[in-house]
Amino acid sequence: LSGRAYIVSMIFTHCYYACPVIASDLKAIDAHFPEEQRGEVDYVLFSLDAERDSPERLADFKQRNGLNGTRWSLLVSDANSIRELATVLGVRYRIKPDGEIAHSNVIAVLNAEGEIVHRQEGLQPDPEATAQAISEILSDR
Repeated sequence: LSGRAYIVSMIFTHCYYACPVIASDLKAIDAHFPEEQRGEVDYVLFSLDAERDSPERLADFKQRNGLNGTRWSLLVSDANSIRELATVLGVRYRIKPDGEIAHSNVIAVLNAEGEIVHRQEGLQPDPEATAQAISEILSDR
């Protein structure tokens, strides 16, 4: 993922409340970019659910939430890699016995070197601050 600016977050496809809101928040951030900058920013949603989130489930989540185009990637890995990434991004989560995942809602902006340059926590924050962080990265190039 190096060489480009990314906006990243962690979700799971069996979530029916917070994770679709995170997808909506990301689309709202994208709408704040001038058209000429939109193609310079990509989005990556990493799954918290190594057990159930297959590539097919991720593709379905992408389609259901209108994350259209090649700028949106949904990825899953093994449980240890998920735990490590969550730690780096500052996402706290716990898998409950019923398979639900309680998690913090974090959206992070990564520069082309993969460094976190902006973080927002919570649902439905002001998308302008995150869009501004990306615009600064793009103007510094």
